[in-house]
Amino acid sequence: MLKNSGIELRKCASLMRDGVVSWCMRPAFKWLLDVRASIRFRPIDRQTDQSTENSMFRFFHYRQQGIRLLWFSLVLLVATLGGSQAEQVSAEPLAPVTYDDNAVPPVAYTGAWTFSNSSTNAMSSTLHWSNVVGNKATLSFNGSTISLFYSMAYNRGGHAVYIDGQLKGAYGSYTPEIRRQVGKTWSVSPGNHTIEVVVNGGGFTDVDAFAIDIATVGEGVYDNGHSHIRYFGSWTDSSCTPGTYNNSLKISNTPQSGFRFTFTGDEITYIYSMHSNRGRAAITIDGNDYGYIDQYSPDLRRQIGKTFSGLGPGVHILNVVVSGDKNASSSDYYVDLDALVVGNVYNRTAAVSYADTWAHGRNGNYPNYGNPNDSPCNDCTNYVSQVLEAGGMPQIAHVSYNNDYYWYTYYIFGWSASDTWKVTSPNGPSDTIASFKKHVDTFTWRYQQVSSVNNLVQGDFFLVDTNDNFHNGPDHASVIVGWGIVQEGDQIGQYRLLRNAHCNDRYRVRWDYGFEPSEPKWYYHVIY
Repeated sequence: MLKNSGIELRKCASLMRDGVVSWCMRPAFKWLLDVRASIRFRPIDRQTDQSTENSMFRFFHYRQQGIRLLWFSLVLLVATLGGSQAEQVSAEPLAPVTYDDNAVPPVAYTGAWTFSNSSTNAMSSTLHWSNVVGNKATLSFNGSTISLFYSMAYNRGGHAVYIDGQLKGAYGSYTPEIRRQVGKTWSVSPGNHTIEVVVNGGGFTDVDAFAIDIATVGEGVYDNGHSHIRYFGSWTDSSCTPGTYNNSLKISNTPQSGFRFTFTGDEITYIYSMHSNRGRAAITIDGNDYGYIDQYSPDLRRQIGKTFSGLGPGVHILNVVVSGDKNASSSDYYVDLDALVVGNVYNRTAAVSYADTWAHGRNGNYPNYGNPNDSPCNDCTNYVSQVLEAGGMPQIAHVSYNNDYYWYTYYIFGWSASDTWKVTSPNGPSDTIASFKKHVDTFTWRYQQVSSVNNLVQGDFFLVDTNDNFHNGPDHASVIVGWGIVQEGDQIGQYRLLRNAHCNDRYRVRWDYGFEPSEPKWYYHVIY
């Protein structure tokens, strides 16, 4: 048993490529439990925000000095033995039928094209390119979608795409850096068709590959290890990185390394980390240059999201590349991928079901900050946080309570939580404590503040300043459970917009029951 735990620990040790020293808590605690079964622990997925590539391990202040020393020695040994390794990856399109550019025939080239079989990060390392206006590449196919993959770069010009003789669009391919495996998909009626890629001039046009009926995924959360995310270049797999979506991360500082992802939906959110060694990620969707995401931050921030919406219906291809550029203050060029979110995945039905189940109770798998008859009772924000997690909102773990970027619970001889999980808001503008309100105001890709309660639906929440003082901020939180029949309070039996809450515990009361109209309120719609 101890031997197996040691193997798991070695797999989880990081080479510090993430700019911090990461470790995997679950096998470590398993090992400790094997040695000392009387110690009750829940794994903690947290990490300091001040670590750099050269920093030493920082540890939690456990209540027993012996455990702390044992853990220190164990992790230090594991980190010395090994960890995540960078791997060279070469992605192929997910499609029933794929034709690389060198598949001649069926890909036919008109005019003079140059062929290369040593093009770094191109599919199969091959490309055809030309800068002669009017030269074209042609493919006849049978299917309902056709995808074209090509490169964007500093010496690229423009090209036009025709399907069955009809112009589908003219596209520019210039970018300051090289972006391989950029893709765009067109939908057609099922059957036989012909696609033509025509050189428009202004620089080179290349053809990397065609994919017929490319595989695609719909609404959902896709962790960085999902098989549908296609990496190319050199990436490091950090399999135990606390604070990330699923304790894992892919990271690279090699220019032109990248990944692509084919999906169906109107919007996609790219989730990543920010830190002092991060560079800029170059973003392309459907051949359109969406600029750069600067992932630099002087401190560590997990699960930061950038949403690209208004893409329209149909199949889309996201391409992200390590640009080789960075903020002047950054120590390196790392770009990472935590997860991708297609559409909105927050499960409002599950959130409301949890809110109803525990409206008058306390879930033993979470901390409890007050029962109904306690004085004081401070469980309202803790309850709303639990509802959000029940709806699928992932925790963001960290060792520091006083940081607005993190939101989590943990167990050390009893349940507790970050201030962002349990504290509604600071006590006035001079109070620097982290809080739930500051967290949701920071994570605008998860939560959207709206102007009226009429903009809220089931699973949303609102905050109230029961002291009627905007200066101090809100001190109470409630969750909206939707429209329905009032069960408690006044107006029982009437059809109203309803809320649940803790302290005082409320089950399906009208949304403003117990509040004064003059008391300031902040309304939040969940957009995750």
